[in-house]
Amino acid sequence: MEIFAFDVDGTLSYRGSPLTDLDIRCLCAAAQRGDAIVLASGRSVGTLVDRLKPIHPKDNLFAIGANGARIADFEGNTIFASGLAGEAYDQLYRRYASPGVEVYAFIGDQLGYLEYGPGVDFETQTGRMRARNLREEPLDPLERLDKVIVMAAPDRSAQLERELGDDLKSRYGILRSSPYFLEFVDPQVDKAFALDRLAKALGVERENVHTFGDSLNDLRMIATFDGTAMGNALDEVKAAANRICPDVWEDGVGQTLRDHFKLLD
Repeated sequence: MEIFAFDVDGTLSYRGSPLTDLDIRCLCAAAQRGDAIVLASGRSVGTLVDRLKPIHPKDNLFAIGANGARIADFEGNTIFASGLAGEAYDQLYRRYASPGVEVYAFIGDQLGYLEYGPGVDFETQTGRMRARNLREEPLDPLERLDKVIVMAAPDRSAQLERELGDDLKSRYGILRSSPYFLEFVDPQVDKAFALDRLAKALGVERENVHTFGDSLNDLRMIATFDGTAMGNALDEVKAAANRICPDVWEDGVGQTLRDHFKLLD
């Protein structure tokens, strides 16, 4: 068995595009020979499971959601979860919520918020998530959060990142998933951590784990395993990769699966 793991936005998908025919044929070929297919994204696991629907068979299809905080199988059953206590949302909301800055939380496939805004609307429209007003449905003390997102315009978001205090840096893993999003997660988790955990559970050696990505939240995943950077990837990601493939809008994933990994031979 080998594992093929993919970021979604900017890697498998360009501006929300579906899997290409070449992607589907290559991924089905890998699944049919017994390999595992993994989508690893900042999105919820439910959203990722929807993306896996064209792939057959379903035996070894997995989703790593919320940048490593949750691993699920194709049925959506949680295999692993490592989240934040509910008090993390309260702390970050009090610290950052202000005009032009939204703070909301991933709670499994629910999106928790105190103030509904464009970020919450975007997440619920583009992902299979239920918006949850935390004033009406407060967090239970035992509930865990996959991550908390602080969303702002790029200039404001960059300023917030520069001003991060040592108290936050010591308590959270802090990821930049786009110019708009600062994400706060359990400090032990990221895509590489979750993928390593899944690989060990499946008995797959690290050299047989093949990863594809383009952004900073893919960097450790690309560097840790057999990494392929997209042609549109950030320079840091390209520098960490074993190879660089064509851009996402040229179907770089499908071309590489066909030509380098020979999945259609």
